[in-house]
Amino acid sequence: KTTLGEELFMAVISSERNVAGKKRLQEIARRLADPRGLAATEADRLVAEGKVFLLVTCNIHATEIGASQMALEWAHALATAQDERTRKWLDDVVLLLLPSINPDGQVMETEWYRKNLGTRYEGGRMPWLYHHYVGHDNNRDWFMLTQKETRAVSRAVYHQWFPQVWLDEHQM
Repeated sequence: KTTLGEELFMAVISSERNVAGKKRLQEIARRLADPRGLAATEADRLVAEGKVFLLVTCNIHATEIGASQMALEWAHALATAQDERTRKWLDDVVLLLLPSINPDGQVMETEWYRKNLGTRYEGGRMPWLYHHYVGHDNNRDWFMLTQKETRAVSRAVYHQWFPQVWLDEHQM
């Protein structure tokens, strides 16, 4: 749950085989993320057996909604794709997709827009902060981890999934 009680979603998108074997793939990623005591031959074996974990986070700022809109279309396209190229990609990659890491702000902005649609205030800025305690700059919390949202994402990254690649789709 977020600071204001919204759901914080992360979609795991990959091939059926990878999703069914996610516990083993997570263990491989964890082992490779901290290779202390790992023999080179074992590391090579784990790399060959494992998959690329790609984390894509979107919508850290509530008014930057382009990425969250893209995320939903992308998830649908990947889940319904039948072409060989996409199927191969899904066999090789486990995509961890967070369509919004600021759902509270996104809900506030949406409600503000709908409330003022068709009035002289349409398109005007909300007169309050859209993230409790950190305002606009909730992306500045990654070193202190004071907010529920950054703690949840950090838990997923450093304790559950250990992605090798993290792409933040801040806006575009």
